[in-house]
Amino acid sequence: MCNNDGIMKYSMSRLSIAAKLILILLLIMANGCAMMHGSLDQAQEYSRESNYEAAVQTLDNVIGSDESESVKAHAFMLRAEAYSSLKEYRSAYRDLQVAWKLSCHLYQKGPDAADAESDFNTAKSCTEKIPLLIDELKPFISDFGAIMATQEAAAIVRKIFPELPR
Repeated sequence: MCNNDGIMKYSMSRLSIAAKLILILLLIMANGCAMMHGSLDQAQEYSRESNYEAAVQTLDNVIGSDESESVKAHAFMLRAEAYSSLKEYRSAYRDLQVAWKLSCHLYQKGPDAADAESDFNTAKSCTEKIPLLIDELKPFISDFGAIMATQEAAAIVRKIFPELPR
């Protein structure tokens, strides 16, 4: 007689292993999408805890990732705020310049260009928030420092976002 029980158990265990692998892969992919937004939240939490070095490091990872332009603009603005708290005003000024250029570019492209999952408002950031933050930094940075930071920002924009108009 043929024993189908053994074959059935073997195929079910194989199926369950394959199903488990597929489930794990799907969970990893879903987690990856939320991870970068989670990274922005984590960086903001570090800043609330006055752990600005950890916030900068977390935001460095977001900026170096394949995230959307909107998420990166938000990350540059948050990193500028962390740098400002660390009294690294030139770096803060540079990051605000990059965030401003990027948010204004996204604002000009229209609402479809902004990341729907991001709470970063490109219109408000371009026209109100970032210009105000830049003005608040000016007393802490020399004219020469501001020029150098602006040139560094232009180089960053050319490197990370080559498709942006100059």
